[in-house]
Amino acid sequence: MKNKKEFILLTMFIASSFLSKAQNDKVIITKIYDDPKKNSWNVGMALGLDIQNKTSGGIYYFAHGRYTLGKLMTFNLNAAMDLAKLTDGKGLIKYGEVYNKLNPYMHIEGRASFHLSDKIKKVNCKANLGSDGEYNYSTNYTIDTREIIGLTASINIHNHIGGQMNDSSSDKRAYNVKVGNNNVYQPNSFVNQKNMILGVGIFVGNYSHSKYSFSAAPVTTKSAKIKKSFITAIEFLLALNMNMGSKAYWEENNQVKEGEITDVEKRRMGFRIITDYGKNKIGWFQHMEIGLRPGLYSPNKESKYLNQGYLSWGFGFGF
Repeated sequence: MKNKKEFILLTMFIASSFLSKAQNDKVIITKIYDDPKKNSWNVGMALGLDIQNKTSGGIYYFAHGRYTLGKLMTFNLNAAMDLAKLTDGKGLIKYGEVYNKLNPYMHIEGRASFHLSDKIKKVNCKANLGSDGEYNYSTNYTIDTREIIGLTASINIHNHIGGQMNDSSSDKRAYNVKVGNNNVYQPNSFVNQKNMILGVGIFVGNYSHSKYSFSAAPVTTKSAKIKKSFITAIEFLLALNMNMGSKAYWEENNQVKEGEITDVEKRRMGFRIITDYGKNKIGWFQHMEIGLRPGLYSPNKESKYLNQGYLSWGFGFGF
């Protein structure tokens, strides 16, 4: 029984290999264009979510732009603005009265990357062409892709909420609040953060721009158009300026309280990994960041060492 099963599987594999060869032999591939250097710019728009610990982050709408200047440099501009403030509390997003005292989420990033390497490489692709009832027609082909590696630097202006929760231990507090002549620990309170951050690191860009047609009678001729832009940056972050404002805000007995903050704990350094990916002339777009963010230091029992850790992810469309 075992030998019979192995014989059937071997027969199916040989038949499949012969069928694939027969299909590929019948397909006529025509290059219409294939020049990744023409993919010199792209734009993306998205809705996203920024999460940092339990006290910071935002819901945002996002715009991305990229321009590659020949073999020399690549420029990027990203802008994320607060979606919760945009709804003014009357839409799908609701927030408490404390939030009215805080500045809206904002992240503006300008980036310049100097090319160290700029090469054209081959990438394998597969085109599925359909069926005539007897054969499933498909073929493998290759396209050119442009790979750029370089050094990058960015300037980031970031406004977002910071705070300390009631699970923060008093010896690891983010700040104190002045009440009379005393500085006291105030849990479940929030402050405004306005930080300017420098990023330096490594940049990798991968771009394609091609169109091929495939003919496999009696299947109708089809075409495959590919325009992809994929950017990755790994950066060391240094806060050039950190401003936490002068007051903290919290809710007590259904009223918003405020107090002057003192003894603010900050972290000046961090890192991040960024990716921006756009597919086709009008297609989908994705933005993601993950790392440790400089700014207010607000540890809690659950994330004693990674409280600066954050994740930002947006999804939309690009062209």
